[in-house]
Amino acid sequence: MNRSAMKRTPFKRQTKPRKCKGCNGPMPPDARANAVACGVDCAALLGAMASAKAARKQAKIDRASDAAKREAQKTSPQLKKELQAAFNKFIRARDFGLPCISCGKSFTSGEKFDAGHYRSVGSAHNTRYVENNVHSQCVYCNQHLKGNTIPYRINLIKKIGLAAVEAIESDNAIRKFTREELTRMIAEYRQKTKDIKNEQDHF
Repeated sequence: MNRSAMKRTPFKRQTKPRKCKGCNGPMPPDARANAVACGVDCAALLGAMASAKAARKQAKIDRASDAAKREAQKTSPQLKKELQAAFNKFIRARDFGLPCISCGKSFTSGEKFDAGHYRSVGSAHNTRYVENNVHSQCVYCNQHLKGNTIPYRINLIKKIGLAAVEAIESDNAIRKFTREELTRMIAEYRQKTKDIKNEQDHF
């Protein structure tokens, strides 16, 4: 017999039984092709779930919008305060495990230490955020001995070199930051702190 004359039996693909998206049970045989629920109760459940999801999404959008509005309303003093906190946190992360720059005291785990300025903020406001000017310092040296600057200088020279220390001492550059620059610096120091802590967690 000629093969071309033979009738081919059509291949019938097996289809998986459809399931209700509400109760995960089988869909009724007479359910429409685009139906997703097996009945009224499951349709109501799916509708409630969709509404809740939409409400959560809208709430997230609203929170982001409110946060953006609050950020836009912040004053320069508020941003400077945030920047100082972010900068100090970065210094503490960078110098974690190092002794006090002035007296050499070692810090025990969890003990508080300051981000102490070599040139104080009061006398040289322009070096407030200069990283080489700020190092880990015990509370006693920083607050009670007003920076304890003589041994600070000696140990700072050992740490970063005489040329770098003299560059700090001669730094009289005027630094004024716009709101945009303050916001950018806050984000940068938060990210730098996060990066340092991630590296420390790997050891």
